[in-house]
Amino acid sequence: MSERRVLGLLLLLCFFCNILALANYQGIYWDDWTLVSQHDDTILKTFVNAAGYGGFITSHIHINMLEYGGVLSYRIALVILSVFNVFFIYKILSRVHFFSLVDIFCISVIYVSVPYFESDLMLINFPYVFFYSIFLLSFYLYVINNSRSKLVNILVLALFLVSFLINSLVPFYGVFIIYLFYECYFVELDVKKAIVSLLKTKYIYLMLPLVFAVVKFRYFVPSEQYANYNEISLNGMSFYELAVDMLRFLHGSIAVLIFEVLHVISELWWVIIPLCALLTNKMKGVSFKFELPNKRLVLLIGFGLGVFFLGAFPYLLVGKPPVIDGVESRFQLLLPLGFAIFVYFSILFLLKKCSSSVVIFALSFLSISLFLVKFEAYVKYEIDWLYQQSIMASFENSDEIKNNNTFSYTIDSSDNIRRLRFYELNGYSKRIFGRDDKLFAYKVDKSEIYKYGQYKEYEEFNFSSWKESVPLQMTILDVGYKEIGDGFFERLHYVLTMKWLSQTDEKKFQQQVSSLVEIKFKPW
Repeated sequence: MSERRVLGLLLLLCFFCNILALANYQGIYWDDWTLVSQHDDTILKTFVNAAGYGGFITSHIHINMLEYGGVLSYRIALVILSVFNVFFIYKILSRVHFFSLVDIFCISVIYVSVPYFESDLMLINFPYVFFYSIFLLSFYLYVINNSRSKLVNILVLALFLVSFLINSLVPFYGVFIIYLFYECYFVELDVKKAIVSLLKTKYIYLMLPLVFAVVKFRYFVPSEQYANYNEISLNGMSFYELAVDMLRFLHGSIAVLIFEVLHVISELWWVIIPLCALLTNKMKGVSFKFELPNKRLVLLIGFGLGVFFLGAFPYLLVGKPPVIDGVESRFQLLLPLGFAIFVYFSILFLLKKCSSSVVIFALSFLSISLFLVKFEAYVKYEIDWLYQQSIMASFENSDEIKNNNTFSYTIDSSDNIRRLRFYELNGYSKRIFGRDDKLFAYKVDKSEIYKYGQYKEYEEFNFSSWKESVPLQMTILDVGYKEIGDGFFERLHYVLTMKWLSQTDEKKFQQQVSSLVEIKFKPW
């Protein structure tokens, strides 16, 4: 198969894996409620407080996307950027001589399939994807700049600097430095000479993180409610805390992923195995690099593991270990590439004495299982949005909600309703009644309600007009879990049915949605 066909197949596969996001063209989650229905100046102030002058760029991304396309514009942009990211990674890897066409294809397939950063659906997380795309674009422009045009070099440096607005990309820039060293080593064929060449010829690129650090500490400083946010304090760090966060990371990104893959396999093995057999039969004749010595394979496994930990490192430094856990998965943005390289060459190492068919079957089995975990996450987000709509419907029909303005809420449910933040429920109320005069505080005692007053001045929290009063106790009950079911196909069938009803029978859809939750009230 030609390189063009391989790349075309890969991009088509990437589009298919991400097109599910387009089906969720209305869902609003977590901090998205600090964006939707807000004035432009509120969004601008929020992001300037969060990132200094850098917030101007991020805020205007959100302002324009919300104004000209709403939620759907985020989904379309997410799919497009995801496809471009795979294209960039494919082209970058193709410049590394010890990666064959088959290697690059398989690494890219695993990269596309791994269910890390599942919270990419959240509007608030779109800048992560956007600036990561700029980072990969910069990398790509460098590797194709064979003539070493000064204009292209300046553009590459500028784009890298812009991408660093997502601060975790500064340490991850180490991957690009490794590539620069590889370039020098490929010419010099000696480690010491390669290091000298790197320092002499690539010093501008080596200095770029320092340049950004100077700019950041002068112009991109968080303030007000975000003061000291993600601040790194070497004096405040302890080995124990770092070790605990590392264990949380390994558990949340490796152990949990293994558990979820095994769960999918146990339920859908009868789907996965025939698909793997079909793919193995279709890919007869594909050969892998079995001639690679164990030393080279171990080196590549170590490289993948290093890139994986480099993607986690900036988050571990600020005490936010990347885990597969809803909103916390936003810290997994940089994990897929290292994971894909590590897993791919580990499989080659373990199955070195096996035939190509066995290797293809194993890779297919893994990739399909990972994709199904990712697919299951998309279904979970659809169900989450249905529950949010159910809560909003209950709010709209409740006299207690209409006649009171302070609530202390708890959630008594199955796994279908996640822990909702106070500004989310405030946002529901604001959307329904057109006013931001109600506060929904999670499990707060009536004597502690005054503490929320410190957030009242920030309009993004959706209760700026609230006046303090004795809270009404409120419990949100999940009464629709039996109808939804627990199985993969049960939940998928329910989501598809509700999607169909939302387009064909709005009245029945609203009846079904309203029956998912029940809200009970009790005076203090």
